[in-house]
Amino acid sequence: MTKRIRRGGALAVSLMFLMLAALPKVAYGADVIDLSADCSIEFHLENLVAVKGEAGDTEFSDLRDGSGVTVSVNLYKVADVTAGGRYEVTEAYRTEDEEKAEILQSELDKVSMHTTQADWETMAGYAETLAGVDLENEVFPQTDLQVQTDENGIGRIDQDDGLSSGLYFAAAEPAESAEYKYYFQSYLIALPDNQYYKTGSEEWDYHPEVGLKAAWEQRYGKLVIKKQLRSFNQTLGGATFVYQVTAKRPDGTVAYNDIVSLQFDGQGEKSSMVIADRIPAGSKVTVTEVYTGASYVADGPAEWSIESIPADIETAASFANRYDGESLKGGTSVENHFIYQEPKGAETVQSGGSETLPAERSRSGGTWDWKQKKDSSAAGAEGE
Repeated sequence: MTKRIRRGGALAVSLMFLMLAALPKVAYGADVIDLSADCSIEFHLENLVAVKGEAGDTEFSDLRDGSGVTVSVNLYKVADVTAGGRYEVTEAYRTEDEEKAEILQSELDKVSMHTTQADWETMAGYAETLAGVDLENEVFPQTDLQVQTDENGIGRIDQDDGLSSGLYFAAAEPAESAEYKYYFQSYLIALPDNQYYKTGSEEWDYHPEVGLKAAWEQRYGKLVIKKQLRSFNQTLGGATFVYQVTAKRPDGTVAYNDIVSLQFDGQGEKSSMVIADRIPAGSKVTVTEVYTGASYVADGPAEWSIESIPADIETAASFANRYDGESLKGGTSVENHFIYQEPKGAETVQSGGSETLPAERSRSGGTWDWKQKKDSSAAGAEGE
């Protein structure tokens, strides 16, 4: 599983500049609110923000191109609204937690034409706590009001679903496609909405359209190379087998390219987990046995491939070899991993490959160093 994102940290910062246009501005329209009017809210998916991985627009298409990915939006009515436009924390939440309700109420009492976006963000935080939502741990208490987006990335909820005038805290649950995980910014929605702050109009909007701002995180596949050596010539000593691992994204670009080696000192089976957070889910993965060890031959296909590696599920690439029964040549190989040490304060860059480089070489003030890995299996790693 990929590294979890703190919504209170990286995601919140990433989305700070994309706050919804439908954030409630202030309930101060000149007209009296019609509390019996039909109301609706229409959600639209928009504005992708990369949290991890390479930025782009294609990642977001999974949410709105008919691929079957839906987003569930939970609505918590944290405040009623009077005909005069004053917000009052609902009795249900006052009963549940009077102290937290009073904190939110004190902020709602300050709402005016001078209420800023930062003020509404603060109130959204209080509403989140009052509703018992925990975005970081993906906890969403049950609510009677929920809407799901359709194949076009649109979700609609109206009076027939129990929607009435008031102030709602909207919290969308994370969603997953085959390749990505999506997170969403939570916020407050005023119903009816008032666009005086934006347009100067004092009319109430009982059918606002709001956006769901999404951030995405790449999901990764788990590739394991499994090797069975069915016969072994003890006289020749150890045998090493080398594999080239290549992963290409759906657009054909190379996402991962490295070698893995497995060393045997007898008949049996070994396996090696390729770095779990390096092969993007959905990539076409090819594993080719490029070196079978002197005196050994493949006992089956020498290449394995999968068109789209799944996320989080361990996928095995299996190979088998045997002693050819006649050769008397021993042999081994090593896997060289080169590490470039930047000058102090800079990051380290690593690459894998079999090309030989000097132990140290200067480049723009940094140095090259290298490490030999004779065996990429778990047992080999422990012995290094």
